[in-house]
Amino acid sequence: MSSSTEITQFPEVGISGSIVLTLLEKYLNNGHSLYVDNWYTSPSLFSILHEKKTNACGTVKINRKHMPPLKE
Repeated sequence: MSSSTEITQFPEVGISGSIVLTLLEKYLNNGHSLYVDNWYTSPSLFSILHEKKTNACGTVKINRKHMPPLKE
């Protein structure tokens, strides 16, 4: 048996952010918290989640696109 999920494309967050937003669609705006690894963490995604009353926390890659400067 095989299954698949249709991923809605959100160009502002790329494919990894699109996966998160698609899977969380019915859980947004409920005050839930999301914990992710550095593959999914991005300022753009976290900003959208914040707007949708969803907390987010995750590890980061310091060279991630749009990431503010971080001290090592």
